[in-house]
Amino acid sequence: MKREKQKKKLFDAFVSMVLTEQLPIKKVTVTRITAKAGVNRRTFYTHFEDVYDLHRQLQNCW
Repeated sequence: MKREKQKKKLFDAFVSMVLTEQLPIKKVTVTRITAKAGVNRRTFYTHFEDVYDLHRQLQNCW
């Protein structure tokens, strides 16, 4: 359950940066995502290989 909440925080942070802040995906970094989500980099890499993997997984959810 905790892992799913962390993953959702990472998804939410990414979506916020891309849609709300209109940051191009090329400018989105793991550091920015984890800072916004309030999780550490290790947590990010537990779920995703990189920012583009996060983006792919998010697209597959829709």
